Amino acid sequence: MTNEFTIYGIKYYCTDSVKHDSFETIKNAISRTYRRSTKNKDFFNDIKIQIFGSWQESDYPEASYFTRGIAMDPVAGEGKSIRLVTNKSFIHDITALFDKKEKLTDTEHYSIHELGHIFDNYFAKPNEQLLEQLKYIYKNGDENDEVTCEKFNKLWLEYIKDNSLSDTNDFKEAWKTDIEKAFKGKSERYIKSVNKKLGEFALDFEFDFGTIDGKLVNAADGINEEEIELSDRNREEVFAQLFAYALGTEYPDKRDVLNVYQNTYKIVKKYIREYLGIDCEEHKPCERISRLSCEA
Repeated sequence: MTNEFTIYGIKYYCTDSVKHDSFETIKNAISRTYRRSTKNKDFFNDIKIQIFGSWQESDYPEASYFTRGIAMDPVAGEGKSIRLVTNKSFIHDITALFDKKEKLTDTEHYSIHELGHIFDNYFAKPNEQLLEQLKYIYKNGDENDEVTCEKFNKLWLEYIKDNSLSDTNDFKEAWKTDIEKAFKGKSERYIKSVNKKLGEFALDFEFDFGTIDGKLVNAADGINEEEIELSDRNREEVFAQLFAYALGTEYPDKRDVLNVYQNTYKIVKKYIREYLGIDCEEHKPCERISRLSCEA
């Protein structure tokens, strides 16, 4: 099949290993979002979506098999750029011996999740001077030079404080409210059990939190300002996941994520309505899960 398409101003490229129904699922999910939008349709112009069977076919062959999509940060200078993979590997999933492609509902979800990252960045108002400095170093800097890396990292830590909608005060306050409601004053055992349900959107997921002078986020005693800043990656991922759920995608952890991040979800839906003109249906928390009854 032809490997390059432009639909509604969105540019698609896919490798030969991508199944036709996988491509159609991604295209239809993005196109449906475009058609539902009644505001700022120029947001979709020149979005670039590269679709691969596996990361080995991409310029990110080192990406983890469990990473199903990557949305490039504006610092990379690629504009609104998304990379997706659609095929399973029997090394990690024996069902790939019978059907290599991912479940189409998962493929749809990943595509809208990554669009959520683009949305998160696009409608924010980052420090343009910092952004341009970072773009220059990213493109021209020597990654093996310690001085260059130190300068980039210093600018990066400043830039990510306010580079996305998930950095807004509204979102941070909602996130803090949700986290404290779920975890403050709870036992370590309880927190671990809830985090297990949340998967990669949990507070203890490996990429969520860095350290500041050896300090880690401790949700059991509440969340302070420093810990909110440490949560930058978690907030970005939660934002994109809630964006996808608000637009109707399905994924196994959906009920657990929505029941923990209820206030945060309202903020994401508010931004979707404000910037794209799409009204999203209200989520009705499941009574059993809303009690987070996994403490047994």
